[in-house]
Amino acid sequence: WPKWLPMIENAYNSTPHTSTGVTPYFLLLGINPRLPSDALVPTTLGIPRPDGILGGAEDFLKTFDAHRRSARDAIAHAQNNQARHYNKGRKPLV
Repeated sequence: WPKWLPMIENAYNSTPHTSTGVTPYFLLLGINPRLPSDALVPTTLGIPRPDGILGGAEDFLKTFDAHRRSARDAIAHAQNNQARHYNKGRKPLV
């Protein structure tokens, strides 16, 4: 089990979630994770650059903050939908 945990963690963190639409890695660091398949895609400089960093630090932070706010709103919306679905046949306690 400990042998497989890093690979499972990487798969989880690099998979977009249905509630947020982005990966946990992106929400934490503001860039998409590099995957082994990225080595097969040629880049202009030979060094892959993280998404969003070329526009400057301030632009990156604004975009990063906007993505996190959007994810927070999406999570709240998903939670409301899940609660509504769960409570659909329930009666309130008196």
